[in-house]
Amino acid sequence: MVTGIPLNKPVNRKTADAFFQFSIRHRVTKSVLPFNSFLYITYSQKSFWDIYDESSPFHDTNYNPGIGIGRYVIRNNKLKGAVMLSLEHESNGKADLDSRSWNYINMSVKYFYNMRLSAKAQVYLPYVDGEHNKDMLRYKGYGNFSINYIDKRNLWWFSLDIVPRDKIINPNIHTSLSFRVSRNSNQYLTLDYYAGYGEGLLNYKEYTNQIRIGFTIKPDFFSAY
Repeated sequence: MVTGIPLNKPVNRKTADAFFQFSIRHRVTKSVLPFNSFLYITYSQKSFWDIYDESSPFHDTNYNPGIGIGRYVIRNNKLKGAVMLSLEHESNGKADLDSRSWNYINMSVKYFYNMRLSAKAQVYLPYVDGEHNKDMLRYKGYGNFSINYIDKRNLWWFSLDIVPRDKIINPNIHTSLSFRVSRNSNQYLTLDYYAGYGEGLLNYKEYTNQIRIGFTIKPDFFSAY
């Protein structure tokens, strides 16, 4: 959960906001499927909260369930990454002119260079069924490339997401720098920055340049997820 201000607009109670997201991925069974794969389900939800405005309304909430098949990549008895294929749906649960939704196949590959550095690439095969967001992919993109790095003391965690759009030279950028509050916890103080389009579904055509600060609960770094 983070809160912050825009860098491209006047700062007031209508432009400052709070943002929170929770995401889970759960392996359905311990059974091993063909090709040593496994079945999993996912769910993500993110909300944009005008916490400083009158009555503090939730401006937009996006719901993202999915189901997929994954396979770990193991070499010399070491986990080197994972390959995953999932079918996902994302919508904002609104009706009429504010309705936004799409479905897509998400193909992703994650690779661990070492215990501190990993890279992940995702490609979306989309089907946009929302009547009022037919051009959404021009703004949201067709996939992303991400890098995660953690320092030798396991205190600082840097993340960078690059989302190519219709103009490759003008991608959406999401980056964060997090500091672990304790060596025995998975809680971090986080500085978060987003620049681009499609941060939320409702106003996907609106350019966002927002810096926020708050806290994050992260899984173990050496995780295929």
